[in-house]
Amino acid sequence: MRQFYRIDDDGYYIEPIVLEAVENPKGDVYTDPETNLSYELPPNTVIDSFPDGLFRPRFLDGKWSEGATEEEIEEWMRPPERPATEVELIAQQVTDQELSDMEQWQSITDQEIRLAALEGKA
Repeated sequence: MRQFYRIDDDGYYIEPIVLEAVENPKGDVYTDPETNLSYELPPNTVIDSFPDGLFRPRFLDGKWSEGATEEEIEEWMRPPERPATEVELIAQQVTDQELSDMEQWQSITDQEIRLAALEGKA
């Protein structure tokens, strides 16, 4: 048995596959130089493993390369947003209520000023 690597039609790594050696291989054949065992390779199979550190391995022109865009890598590297704690949620509610109260008091003050101005004209 030996591990190989399945890729899609665009060269992107899909999954590892393990194949058994066969006596009389047909089609695409790989013979391991160390063991002299032969393997029938299904379509889209790569013999060599990809190097560590690739986010989205892609096999093109006979070699592995990074298939992810910079934007994809940045998104994958960004730490996940953690949900707000109960204390943070309560603090936000208190802040929202305080802002609402201040807006109401400002509205009342504005009305009192208008009323005083009207009374002064009369």
